[in-house]
Amino acid sequence: RPRDWSSDVCSSDLGVASDKIDVSSKWIPDIDLEYYFAPAWSTELVLTVPQRHDVSVEGVGSLGSFKHLPPTLTAKYHFNTGGTVSPYVGAGVNLTLIMDVNLAVPGAAATASGNAGVMHQAIRPVAHAAAGDLPLTLENHSIGAAVQAGVDIRLADHWYGNVDIKYVQIRRSEEHTS
Repeated sequence: RPRDWSSDVCSSDLGVASDKIDVSSKWIPDIDLEYYFAPAWSTELVLTVPQRHDVSVEGVGSLGSFKHLPPTLTAKYHFNTGGTVSPYVGAGVNLTLIMDVNLAVPGAAATASGNAGVMHQAIRPVAHAAAGDLPLTLENHSIGAAVQAGVDIRLADHWYGNVDIKYVQIRRSEEHTS
């Protein structure tokens, strides 16, 4: 599934507009585990492996990278449960785990203002910022809503194909440290 991270890695303290930030996007393979607790109702757990994203800013260059892991749990309602094609809708919660944050603005440490030096328990320091670089950190988790719509297609008895789309709300929180 594609994910646009550019608005999540934007810092108003640094005066960087989100449309100037490029975060590598990719399709994320996942495994969906689904349990039916009634004929039309099910719950689904979406799992994947941590995904690496490279971050750059127009006119500045590479800021580094981070990884995220977005497990999501939804409740789904299926229409036309006995048919060959069964559309569904769902809603639930997402817990995104942010890890291996290695982000820094090259040469910006001397000009940074605002909450420089401020960190709280949920913020992990950047491990590989060079001298003169302004390290950036991302909060290590985010909890948000998730919604989905899709269709199950019966291929044979007990076998289904599936196509769906999900929207996952991921809260943004970044800080710079000196």
